[in-house]
Amino acid sequence: MLLLLSAIVMDVPYRAWFPGTSSIDEPEVIPPAFRGRWAPTPASCNAKDRVDAIVVKPGGVNFYEAGARLQRVTQAGRDRSIRLKLAYEGEGEFWDSVETWTLSKDGSKVTIVKGTESPIDLTKCHG
Repeated sequence: MLLLLSAIVMDVPYRAWFPGTSSIDEPEVIPPAFRGRWAPTPASCNAKDRVDAIVVKPGGVNFYEAGARLQRVTQAGRDRSIRLKLAYEGEGEFWDSVETWTLSKDGSKVTIVKGTESPIDLTKCHG
């Protein structure tokens, strides 16, 4: 009986036993479509100082003199939107932010909404 059960278990793919993800076993990550360097305009992508640009990595965001570590990411209800909880640190300050990021249909722009602040529109930088 044990041999039969072992054979059955071996034929079942790993994903069938562990559907979805677990925040305990797997780190939260920002989806690949949102990663890369973003700036307010294509010209600011190429600026020497790149002060306006942000770099989005799987585990957080880096920008001029500050950065944020991803704490939680969830689908925001619309196809190309995510909701992020980020822990920011910069210039001796610490703050948390819950943000909604929405990609354009072609993935070349992202709109970031932070609470009641005005939306921030960024363009994906290439190169």
